[in-house]
Amino acid sequence: MIDFVPSGRLTARSPAYRTHTFDASMDVHTVSPMFGGSTSPAPSSRFAQALLVFGTLLAMSAWTTGAAIAQESSRDEASDPVVAVIAGDTLTQSEFTAWYERSATSVSSANQPDAGTADAAPESPSDFLKRYVDFRLKVQAARDAGLDTLASLQQEIDSYRRQIARPTLMRKEILGPIVRTMYDRRAEEIDVSHILIAVESDASPSDTLTAYRELESIVDSLAGGASFAEMARRNSDDPSAKRENGPGAGGRLGYMTAGRLVEPFEDAMYAISVGERSDIFRTQYGFHVLRVHDRRERTQPVRIAHILIRPDSTTDSTAARAKADSLRTLLTSGEARFDSLATRHSDDTRTARRGGELGVLQPGQNVPAAFREAAFDLEEAGDVSPVVSTRFGAHLIQLLERKERPSFEEAYDELSSTVSRMPRVENREQEVARRFMKQQGASIDTSALAAAAYGSPEALDSLAAPLARMGAGEADTDAQVGVLGDSTITLGRVAQYVRSTRGARQQTIRDLASDFMDDYAIQLAALSLEERDPDVRRKMDEYRDGLLLFEFMQERVWTPASQDTAALRRTYREHADRYRYPERVRVLRLTASADSNLTPYAEQLESGGTSVDLAASVSADSLVQADTLFLADSVPERQQAVMDAADDTAVGPVDVNGRRVLYVRTGTVPPREMTFDEARSRVIRDYQDAYEQEVLSRLRNQYEVRTFPENLPDVDATASTSTP
Repeated sequence: MIDFVPSGRLTARSPAYRTHTFDASMDVHTVSPMFGGSTSPAPSSRFAQALLVFGTLLAMSAWTTGAAIAQESSRDEASDPVVAVIAGDTLTQSEFTAWYERSATSVSSANQPDAGTADAAPESPSDFLKRYVDFRLKVQAARDAGLDTLASLQQEIDSYRRQIARPTLMRKEILGPIVRTMYDRRAEEIDVSHILIAVESDASPSDTLTAYRELESIVDSLAGGASFAEMARRNSDDPSAKRENGPGAGGRLGYMTAGRLVEPFEDAMYAISVGERSDIFRTQYGFHVLRVHDRRERTQPVRIAHILIRPDSTTDSTAARAKADSLRTLLTSGEARFDSLATRHSDDTRTARRGGELGVLQPGQNVPAAFREAAFDLEEAGDVSPVVSTRFGAHLIQLLERKERPSFEEAYDELSSTVSRMPRVENREQEVARRFMKQQGASIDTSALAAAAYGSPEALDSLAAPLARMGAGEADTDAQVGVLGDSTITLGRVAQYVRSTRGARQQTIRDLASDFMDDYAIQLAALSLEERDPDVRRKMDEYRDGLLLFEFMQERVWTPASQDTAALRRTYREHADRYRYPERVRVLRLTASADSNLTPYAEQLESGGTSVDLAASVSADSLVQADTLFLADSVPERQQAVMDAADDTAVGPVDVNGRRVLYVRTGTVPPREMTFDEARSRVIRDYQDAYEQEVLSRLRNQYEVRTFPENLPDVDATASTSTP
């Protein structure tokens, strides 16, 4: 049974990955428990903790579920040698190669310079094999210990499934296909004419039939050789068809592309060839027939600049054109640059200060036709048009750049934003919902809803508002009013939907029931994606393994190791050389909201005061926060200057996260050994590393791990991590 969450729409929340780093300035050492890491993390929730481990699992490329896929294609090949055997499961060379290359690509992407990290050296196949085997062992041990049956873990998995379900369904089965169709169609522009016989979408059957037959007779005339344009002028209910010239004249709309017309019209337009006429089809406006005159590759946008010479009381249009023509002569002779002439002479003050740049002009943009045609006629960057006259004045247009058609991936976000506002998305949702209901079996008793709301099973056309007042816990709310697959629909569930969905109270009970079933079907279809979509199933398997990995590390490594005080003190004694402070610079940091709060302290030092005097002064200042830093080794750039400064010298103020900070160097602290308490976090990390290896050694024996390094593929890791 799957419970319905009556939210109307589900939205995905992007998981926030918590990062723990070493801050030399504060002598704090916390470590992110990445794959193979050892220090126990301390995020605020188990879900966030799991994501820390899960993030690395993703980078390691979905080994567990990838195995099932790779085995499908490789096990039939006798020449595929075994690289490892883990608990009886084999890892073949082809499987290993696929995982290794995906992992190398993932690590390379994470280490790009713009990600703020240095490039990492490619991992060798043997090192990767060790990490892979360690991962598989931990997950297998977690399953054998029954950690996968924990109620808390199952709740996390269910929460994640709900989080990704609807956005994934939208992307894969609803929005994504529409975006793909839109992108493919927008490669072309189609010169099209149409004839419309208008009829309301809710017209009576007789009126609908009359309109259809009227257009049918027009089509008969077209088949007999009548002029399409003439028939459109005489009969079309599109007002523009009556024009003699301009867009729509004689029914001819001109070059159109996907997204500018309602979906049925667009479908018909792209379905027929040049010179053909469509069958009669219906849109929300009525019945249409269309003819395609031409198809061409869609013109791409251009980035342009212009110079405008505007006629005024002293300069008529002829004089404006003459001035523009004289400026063009200066350009063609090479005596002047376009941007400098635009700055000095253009009457478009808004663009003149930018050298005349107008920005990007789209093919269908609403600008004067002469201006648009001249702009798109320019071929090479730097070309300048002849003088163009519009109602604004005389223009010179320069082509700055002709845009290339973006790839599908580049265009996806913009197109998805565009189509998400179109009715076709809602239509597609309804199609998916109805298909799912047909597959699963669905019904809802609208009479029972009407009886619950009004006491009469016949009140189907009354508003659904009374259902919203039915509260949880009332006896009737558990009454069954429908089913969808193996899920029972109760009256309370419908009432909750009415309360939580905008506009539901104003719907009739009949319409409400239909919309509720559509919405419920979409949610159940989304939640069942795992059963029918390999990508979603793989993602969920990755997430389960991430949680199991975390549970195992928490229960079997991090917690036992961090609580073994005797072992921690032994580690501290045996490796005392690791736990030392280097020579450090002691710095007094003063933080305030404005420089004026910090200036007196900088002046106090400049006039001969010491940092000791300054510390005493600032202790009584409620507008300034003071704390002490110990800086060593590499520090942020803003702190480097104070590292190089003399004692009792101030550096700053500088901006730090919107606050003003003054650094005062107060002296140096010689190297010394850390106390056990000071070194505790580092000691825990070191002991957890060692203890983890002990645990893994036991697991390798328990699960009879065998590896065959001689069968590792000769993989070029550098090539795997290169980027185009």
